Amino acid sequence: MTQSLGQVMLTEIREQPSVFERVLQSQSNIEVVARAIRRFQPQMVLFTARGTSDNAATYARYACEVDVGLPTGLMAPSTMTLYDARPDLSRA
Repeated sequence: MTQSLGQVMLTEIREQPSVFERVLQSQSNIEVVARAIRRFQPQMVLFTARGTSDNAATYARYACEVDVGLPTGLMAPSTMTLYDARPDLSRA
């Protein structure tokens, strides 16, 4: 039996605590990435998401703009995978 969209989203929501726990357990990896981002000094942040991940990306967008102060946007993965677009992401 195929799960409804609501059931898929509910399953993903229920997985969040264990995902956050795994992320927090890899603190050394987070610190490595954070240092690399600080060295890079991005001029903007772009989140790429598809499906239900769009909701998380929208939340992250607000958090990033408010807490970090960088302009933030959402990219559609299909622009690159389906339409072969190659935007300049050199400072994002």
